[in-house]
Amino acid sequence: MRKYGMRPVFQGFFGMVPSSLKKKYPEARLLEQGVWNSLQRPPVLDPADPLFEQMAKVWYAEYEKLFGKGNLFGGDLFHEGGKTGGIDVTDAARRVQTAMKQYNPDAVWVIQAWLGNPKKELLAGLDRKNTLIVDLAAEFWDNWRKRKGFDGFPWLWSHISNYGGNIGLHGRLDAIATGPVDGQKDSAASPSMKGTSSTPEGIEVNPVVFDLLNEMRWRSEHLDLDVWLKEYSVRRYGVEDENLKEAWTIFHRTAYGTYTGHRRPSESVFCAPPSLKRDKITASAWSQCRIFYDPELFAQGVGLFLQSADRLKQTSTYQYDAVDFVRQYLADLGREAYYNLVDDWKDDHNYTKKTIASMFEKDYQRIKINYPRQTNAIEQYMEKLAAYEAEKQTNIDLVAGLTGEMLGEIFAWKQDEWYDELKTLGFYLGKFIYLMDAYEDRDKDEKKDSYNPLRYLDTEDEQEYETLCRLMMTSMISECAKSFERLPILLHADILRNILYSGVWSKYEYIQLKKKRKKS
Repeated sequence: MRKYGMRPVFQGFFGMVPSSLKKKYPEARLLEQGVWNSLQRPPVLDPADPLFEQMAKVWYAEYEKLFGKGNLFGGDLFHEGGKTGGIDVTDAARRVQTAMKQYNPDAVWVIQAWLGNPKKELLAGLDRKNTLIVDLAAEFWDNWRKRKGFDGFPWLWSHISNYGGNIGLHGRLDAIATGPVDGQKDSAASPSMKGTSSTPEGIEVNPVVFDLLNEMRWRSEHLDLDVWLKEYSVRRYGVEDENLKEAWTIFHRTAYGTYTGHRRPSESVFCAPPSLKRDKITASAWSQCRIFYDPELFAQGVGLFLQSADRLKQTSTYQYDAVDFVRQYLADLGREAYYNLVDDWKDDHNYTKKTIASMFEKDYQRIKINYPRQTNAIEQYMEKLAAYEAEKQTNIDLVAGLTGEMLGEIFAWKQDEWYDELKTLGFYLGKFIYLMDAYEDRDKDEKKDSYNPLRYLDTEDEQEYETLCRLMMTSMISECAKSFERLPILLHADILRNILYSGVWSKYEYIQLKKKRKKS
């Protein structure tokens, strides 16, 4: 580290000692710290105890033997709810820092700003020029702003982002692109702000977060993240690729977005123990498996990103990110599947229904990554169709048109010169299919009093109804055939033509046959 001009922050001595110290020094004044997350905390030796100064001298001497002379020392008195035991906190802080300075007059005590610490009474005992406050999780809490730059004590704008080594995608990019600049411009905080800092609890994940924060050290104005991320994709993968740029725009609006109450990565449900507590599924004591962003939008981003796989499969940065994005996508799918499983169990203990649905769900989600436009069309179709059925829509052309629009998007599988013609073919074929199904089910739907748009046809008699239905379906398949003939189809053209002109009517002919048998 020192060869690169870096200064390590060593662990300072602030009185934390093993409980067994009492056996060797029975007169020592130990402050019991209670329990932390079900674990017994080690006690703190009262800095006013004569033994404190002796142990501090040994501590710093041994550190120097191992690592050389240090001048930055971390350590936090009464961190995360530690107990003061009635001692004078101001005096205790002064004694801790005095011990550091006795070892090295230039020693700086590096203190974490976290959950109300450092308290004002602790800071009251410290020398400002020998103190540095690291505002942990400034991307979420902005303690520096609330405490007005810690009343003039030197401080760093810092982020955690990653908690507990969690590998989930996360990073409040908007806050990172603005927070350090806000600190520089704040009249109360700016004079004592010394820079930026990263204090993650895990690394080698979410590299975009570290890239952005390190760049903000040189920025004096807010970043336009949409522009920055597009430039970032070029730097990271070495190519100009519109799919990658758009994918990163989506990632910014999903996994790397800003949401109320969301300060840590979501854990994967695959790492969680089984539980029927749907909203409290967790793999650790620190966070839940829930997500805050739109998983469908995120899936679209993954699909766009993977479209460059053939081009960049030998690029290490692309490979690295692809693994992260796909892993997150699979974790999202797993979470939804698990939630559905829990809901089904609570509803009717139905394992079979869930198993069958899951089989199709996997295939559907795989297809969704590669064909986001088409799968989105299917989802919108189902939503709109359900709404029309609920309101008992009588406009047949409108209802049948939904199936046409959906199938048109599927047929027009890519943007080329045949896109419009294929979309038209799919549109009219879709309307035909819907009308044929409605025609087949009308009698059954009438008996069950279920929705069927053909029930609302205003016809004088059954013969007029039959004629009108056949005319509507003939019109649809006629338009479909026109589009087919305009397409440059050579392979299996005769087979396809036979299906279009004859095969699609097989169901109609079957229905007519059943009606004749029923009359006879």
